[in-house]
Amino acid sequence: MGSHAIPDDVLELIFLRLDSQLSLLRAASTCKQWRRVVAGAGFLHRFRSLHGPPSFAGVYYDTPCRPRQRPDFVSSPWVDIDARFFSLDFLPDSELTPWAWRIQDSRGSLLLFDRLRHPRGSASYGDFVICETLTKRYEMVDPLSWFKGFSISEAYLIDPESGGIGMENFRVVFKLHTRGVHSTAAMLTMRSGRRQSWHRISIDELFRNAGPSGQLVPSSVYWFNAGRSVAALDRSTGEFSSVLLPQVEDWNFHKEMYGLTVIAGHDGTARLVVLSWSCGDLMVFARLPQGGGCGEWALAKRIRLWEVCRDLPGYAYDPLLFMSESALIHTDGTPVILVSPWRMKSWWFHLDVETVEVAPAPDPDVATAYPCELPWPPTLRACTSCLDDV
Repeated sequence: MGSHAIPDDVLELIFLRLDSQLSLLRAASTCKQWRRVVAGAGFLHRFRSLHGPPSFAGVYYDTPCRPRQRPDFVSSPWVDIDARFFSLDFLPDSELTPWAWRIQDSRGSLLLFDRLRHPRGSASYGDFVICETLTKRYEMVDPLSWFKGFSISEAYLIDPESGGIGMENFRVVFKLHTRGVHSTAAMLTMRSGRRQSWHRISIDELFRNAGPSGQLVPSSVYWFNAGRSVAALDRSTGEFSSVLLPQVEDWNFHKEMYGLTVIAGHDGTARLVVLSWSCGDLMVFARLPQGGGCGEWALAKRIRLWEVCRDLPGYAYDPLLFMSESALIHTDGTPVILVSPWRMKSWWFHLDVETVEVAPAPDPDVATAYPCELPWPPTLRACTSCLDDV
């Protein structure tokens, strides 16, 4: 009996009983009728309601080493799929050695890469690739051809305005810089049929219209906007908000350079951690309780880094050691950060910003983890051969 002898409504009932999204991908690769049934919006909604969000496929580990190496993929122990099918050998210039691409971000089943001018360095051409590794599809974009005279410091994948993120439907926000302009971003929107649209975002203008909201979203990214204003970009909605930090004695937010990270305190609420590159002090900001909720931001703690770490082994006493771009790395979900002075790049320590306890730490120059999900919806441009083999 051919597969077309099975009515669509019967196939739907069978497919709803599949145990995983991977099994559904395999079913969709079988024939046009099965693919059409799986791709139906009503079916996909019912499948998601029964089986939850897309399956976690694994993690890409990108190491900032010199010379650069191709990122490693480690598949999830809960998904029965060969890691070889998540190879990056389909990217342009993927045969180059050293590896010419670096991962900027991941979200859903997508990865965002930029191409380095020199694989042994850190400067980028401004060329970006958004790709889905299981389906071997990619899209190259060049933001600087649209926004001439700018450079790009950061880039983030953002969920689309509606539906799930995928190669047919995604957004990317690029943080743009030019001399004297630091509060500009550009958003690329990709819609079905490879229809691209660009628009420039004036973060300053957004803040003037909306005012500081003081909200921090766990799935957001943050950077200093101007003066004491911190910009927050929500990766789910693509919307910007701002946090206005309070005045701090002997700190000039308009003239100094600062490092910024956001962590969770012991109580689970957000903390903004700011490092002054002119004095080497760490400021920890928290929101004051107010009427059962959270009110204004206030300085919770000021930490002199050279004082708290002076008893650690390997420390060379120098109050100037933490000035000028000391490294500051947060640990997700905890109040602990990793710190290293710029003059001792291989000397690291853990700092609990709540208790101000310190401990030596190994060099964290290890791979950054970028989680990857299986594509959704499984309309199957997914590599049929790889699904047949797993």
